[in-house]
Amino acid sequence: MLQVVVSAQDHIMCIETEREALLQFKAALLDPYGMLSSWTTSDCCQWQGIRCTNLTAHVLMLDLHGLNRSWRHAYFKFISNFSDAIYVMAAVKVFKLHHRG
Repeated sequence: MLQVVVSAQDHIMCIETEREALLQFKAALLDPYGMLSSWTTSDCCQWQGIRCTNLTAHVLMLDLHGLNRSWRHAYFKFISNFSDAIYVMAAVKVFKLHHRG
């Protein structure tokens, strides 16, 4: 019998194709206040506003609706390739961009 032990320090890195899709998504936005500035490291599961599944590291949630208090002054302008970038992340269940203020 094979026993697998996972410590709290073990972490599954994000899937590279999903990381690339998120970077394409970021490139399709204007982000004048740097709300996506954490989106530079190799592990997209650690990026602000991104949640991944614990078992597979697929991106599960993209939640950008309230990253900081400057949201009401920030604006995101979508350009082409938005849907292509999101399509790659098939596991995304929640996608939030709105702000109620």
